[in-house]
Amino acid sequence: MVRPRATVLVKLLGAFAVPTLALFALFAVIALEVTRRDLDAELGHRLTAVAAATSTQVRGKYLAELAIGDAEDRAYKNVATKLEAVAAATGAHLYVIDRQFVIRADSDPTATIGGHHYRAELDRLELARVFAGGSAASVTFEGAGGKIYYRDNPDSPAGA
Repeated sequence: MVRPRATVLVKLLGAFAVPTLALFALFAVIALEVTRRDLDAELGHRLTAVAAATSTQVRGKYLAELAIGDAEDRAYKNVATKLEAVAAATGAHLYVIDRQFVIRADSDPTATIGGHHYRAELDRLELARVFAGGSAASVTFEGAGGKIYYRDNPDSPAGA
């Protein structure tokens, strides 16, 4: 019984093609990770810029005394209108909270003003930096239903 032998061409292809394909795959994975990090950093910078620009339009002292159900207050309506305009232009959900995580204004008209914002409390370390005058950025993650979210992360290179 004669066994077929690999030709020189097959041996050369195996010796050069397989390592080359492996290197290209490795470079693709590295490029994907670097691009993802850069994209997260850029998104963080842009969201920080949106928040900073919006904060110049909002005067917190007028919102400090709002209680649950004060959505008809003139100061609230003024701030809510500004938040809704920025949210419509950027696609971001914007809200104003105080140090006790109480909602003072929201771009979502169905939000309960004066209620506790429990989700913001999950990010209390990042918000402490914001309340101290700094800024905080985030990294993206995929939530339920495949929707992409941006969540605060103090270890993110996008953090400023």
